[in-house]
Amino acid sequence: MIIQDMEGRLVREYGIKQENVILYGQSVGSGPTLHLASHLQKLQGVVLHSAILSGKRVLYPVKMTFWFDIFKNIEKIRQVNGPVLLIHPVTSLLTPS
Repeated sequence: MIIQDMEGRLVREYGIKQENVILYGQSVGSGPTLHLASHLQKLQGVVLHSAILSGKRVLYPVKMTFWFDIFKNIEKIRQVNGPVLLIHPVTSLLTPS
């Protein structure tokens, strides 16, 4: 998976250490962002903008995470080692509150 090789590429090709990386993910992009963040132990931080709880929870009002859910953000957030900034509106024009 491309996202899993990101740390190696940052170090090899650009000379950037993970201690200097701040990851950003917005909406569905929060899934790959949290996946990568859950595997890196020395991140500077993570910014999640309008992040989703899980792929399934975007479509259905379920209260649990299923094994087949593509983005298990609600579980992966616990594995992030470092500061996390959440940006999320109280109300939205696109989704009902």
